[in-house]
Amino acid sequence: MDLTGNMVAMLLGVGSSATLHISQVLMRLGVVGLRAGDRSLCRWAVYLTGLLLNFTAPFWVMAANLFADTLWFTSMFATGLVVSLLFSRLVLGETITRAQTLGAVLIVAGTLLIAAAGLTGLPGRTGMLNLPLLLAVSLGWVLLMPVLGLLCRHRQLRVQETVFGLAAGGFLALDALWKSLSQQRFDGGVGLLPVSLDAWLFLGVSFVGALGAFLMMQWSYWRHCRPVGVLVSYNLMYVSLPLALAGVMALRHGVAQLNVLILSGLLLMLAGGLISQSRMALQCGKD
Repeated sequence: MDLTGNMVAMLLGVGSSATLHISQVLMRLGVVGLRAGDRSLCRWAVYLTGLLLNFTAPFWVMAANLFADTLWFTSMFATGLVVSLLFSRLVLGETITRAQTLGAVLIVAGTLLIAAAGLTGLPGRTGMLNLPLLLAVSLGWVLLMPVLGLLCRHRQLRVQETVFGLAAGGFLALDALWKSLSQQRFDGGVGLLPVSLDAWLFLGVSFVGALGAFLMMQWSYWRHCRPVGVLVSYNLMYVSLPLALAGVMALRHGVAQLNVLILSGLLLMLAGGLISQSRMALQCGKD
C-alpha cells in the first residue's frame, strides 16, 4: 500500500475543498447582490471569481486519482466547511450558531477519522465499482433530485438547504467517480487522460454530474438558502456516497471487512449534520 500516494491524494482533497467552499460563498455573495439589483462591475467580479474557482474542480480530482483511489480524495471534502463558516461569518456577516459550530467540528472530526483509515493503509474500493451500478445511481440522481428541489420549494429554509445540499453533493461525488473510471488503464494503472473511446465517454458523463452540482447550488442561492446550511448536507453526501457505493461492491465481492475508523467517521459526520440542521430550525425557520 502506497501511503505516500494516499497522503498526496488527501492533501489535494483538502486544497480542493477549501477552493470549492470559497467558490460557493463567493457565488452566493454575488447572487445576493444581483437579486438586490446591484449590477455593478464589482458584484459581477465577485460572482465570476467564485465561478472560475468552482470550475477548477475537475483538475483537482483528476490529479488526485493519479496518486490514490478516489475515496481518499472525496473523504477530505468536509475540511473546507471550516473555511465556509469563517467566510460566512466574517465576510457575509451571517450568524453562526453554537449548534452549527458543534456540527462543523463533528463533521471535520469524522473526516479526520476517515483520513486516519487512509494513512493506516486501508485500500480504497472504488476500483470495484461496476458500470451498471454507477449508471443506475447516476440516472436515479438526475431524475429524482430536480423533482425533490421542486417539491421542497415551499418548505422551511432548513429543509430546502438540506435537500439542495444532498442533491449537489451527490452530483459532485458522481462526477468524481465517473472521472475515476475514465482514468483507468487496461494494465490496471491510472493515467491523467482517457485512453479509449469508452473512457472518453465516461469523462464526458462525469461533467453531467459537475453541471448538476453547479445548477443545484445556484438554484439553492436563488431560493435564499445560505452557504453554511447547504454545505453541511453537501459535505455529508459528497463524502458518504462514494464510500457507500464502494461498500456495496465490497460486499458483492465477498469482502465483508468493516473498518471501524471509516464507520466512526461517517457516524460523526451524520451526527454533526443532524445537530447543525435540527437546532438551526429555531433560528432560521423564519428566514
